[in-house]
Amino acid sequence: MSNTSYFQGASNCPIQNLHLTNPGHSRGLDEAFKHLCDKIAANAAHNSAERHDAPKCHEDTRKAVQEEIHGWINDGDDDTEPMKILYLTGPAGTGKTAIAGSVSDTCDEEGLLAGSFFYASFVASETRRSKRYLVATLAYHLISPLDEDHPLRRAVLSAVRRDRLIFTKRLKDQFKFLLIKPLDDTRLEFDTSILPKVFIIDGLDEVEEANSRQPGRDPPDVRLENEADQEEILSALLYAANSSAFPFRIIVASRPERVIETFFRDHANHVTRKIFLGDKYDPDSDITLFLNAKFTEIRRRYRLHTSWPSEEDIRRLVHNASGQFIYAATVIRFLQSGKLPNPKALLDRILDQGTANSSELGALAPLDLLYTRILESSPNPSLAVQWFYVIDDGFVRDVGALFANQLLEDEEGQAEYLLENLASLVWILPEGQSQSGPGYYFYHKSLLDFLNDRSRCGERLGCAFAAGEDFLTERHINIFLNKSPTVMTSESQKKDLSGSLCLVLLHGLHDSQPSF
Repeated sequence: MSNTSYFQGASNCPIQNLHLTNPGHSRGLDEAFKHLCDKIAANAAHNSAERHDAPKCHEDTRKAVQEEIHGWINDGDDDTEPMKILYLTGPAGTGKTAIAGSVSDTCDEEGLLAGSFFYASFVASETRRSKRYLVATLAYHLISPLDEDHPLRRAVLSAVRRDRLIFTKRLKDQFKFLLIKPLDDTRLEFDTSILPKVFIIDGLDEVEEANSRQPGRDPPDVRLENEADQEEILSALLYAANSSAFPFRIIVASRPERVIETFFRDHANHVTRKIFLGDKYDPDSDITLFLNAKFTEIRRRYRLHTSWPSEEDIRRLVHNASGQFIYAATVIRFLQSGKLPNPKALLDRILDQGTANSSELGALAPLDLLYTRILESSPNPSLAVQWFYVIDDGFVRDVGALFANQLLEDEEGQAEYLLENLASLVWILPEGQSQSGPGYYFYHKSLLDFLNDRSRCGERLGCAFAAGEDFLTERHINIFLNKSPTVMTSESQKKDLSGSLCLVLLHGLHDSQPSF
């Protein structure tokens, strides 16, 4: 091979746009990107397949609050006191997740969305409940659209390459080394104004500590640990927002839980703008628009007369909703549920329960009456409520549809019989689809809130739901004895097998992935 230089004897040769590539370094960044991908919650993105039926605002509703949020994202720096964090909150059912989802879609279309994370405690995926995947997911969303040679992308991946254990560290440190330092190090290498503007995080109140669903955990301890994780997330977000190198705004949507309200009041008040979804945003008008649009769809589908429902029916539904979109959405799903739905008859059943006086019974009274009426449409409401307790069990959700069906059903088809009329409350895996994912999940967290409070659901449903714990233990024993690879036939063995031991054995069987 000749050692002659191509530049031998040359002088005064200007070189422009020289780019040198180190193949080993590029391979290292590729490996770092794969490692980053392994640490994200893919299903937590606003547009993930797991959120295909997530609530969104009707195109003509919630315009005022969406416009206010959009204006803050684009022009918040012009405010008298610019704020880096927006806290979107309100009671259960007021449409926080729908608004966050719709704003995410709009921002994504306009190139404003830096990243999103939609927490959900009622899904099988542990990644959508845990704090551990937040920063990795946001970092992935930020850099994945960038060119491979973009300085910020290379800086973030270099941080992952340098410390492959970065995702095990505190969230504050993850923000520091995965986002803030790379942004600071590269701020002179590209125009940062072209970056998207906002991260959106929904459902902070649904964050759960990693081991919160282990059998036998004390509920007060679990609640404290969950709150500690929620507070750590908020502290990390505040740390990022206070950094001059962090150019993004942050939207946090959550129920007004105590620990979250306290944090924003005591620690982040100086950088936080709060939007409370109350009467200021005229929810009644939006709910009226939503109902009219949905009833138009129902009339077309079932060839019903345009006079149905009456204006008085709509007014009563809006009154019963008490500003809660969850009520209106549940009504519509109920009218369309079942194999041969009769929406006119079903609406009459809802309206026959009477119009609750919110001032006397509380704003949740109409929703509670609706939940009660729907549950009573099951051929066995008490058994259905016990099933709901089992479906809510974290282990049952995690192991997938096949195990859930074997655990719950005494005979094939029982789920369809028992839950067919409850399709407006719980999603059921359609027949013929993969059995590896969750078989069931609830449309709204408020249903479990309702069943956990006997002052709301009544003694009969409340006792049935509480009895779900014993029912779950019995079902575990049944599947272990009758459907596991090794069947115990001794009656004394059956009697000696306690519920707690069975749970341990079932967890062990799940870890070894048996074939039931």
